[in-house]
Amino acid sequence: MRDADVLKRMFLLLENHAKPTGDPDCPEEVQTAKRIQRDIDLSASVLSLDDDFEEVSGGFLSYTAKKRSIDKFIDGAADADAKTSSDIMTLFLLMDELAAKREESRIERQEKYEKCGRRAAKKCIFSLV
Repeated sequence: MRDADVLKRMFLLLENHAKPTGDPDCPEEVQTAKRIQRDIDLSASVLSLDDDFEEVSGGFLSYTAKKRSIDKFIDGAADADAKTSSDIMTLFLLMDELAAKREESRIERQEKYEKCGRRAAKKCIFSLV
């Protein structure tokens, strides 16, 4: 049992230990320069300077651009709403058509049942199916 406990502790110790990264033979000056560069990159949260376009407005839309954007959004929503309304109307028409077919089938069965009479009713009904 003692060996299992030792192995468990060793495994937990190794599991939480960070692995070494980088080149162990790297000179100290290079390591320092890399660390400083990494700190600079992390602290300076700016865009790279080699962008091909200029930002005139600084990322903010003008009032006119905002209005146009909102108008486009509303037009798109109206188109989607019209399509949805059309789909719903098609669905209602289909449901009405199916209901009419069911009603017609029910009336036919009822007429056939009345024709056959009460005695042979079961035979007539099962012959329809």
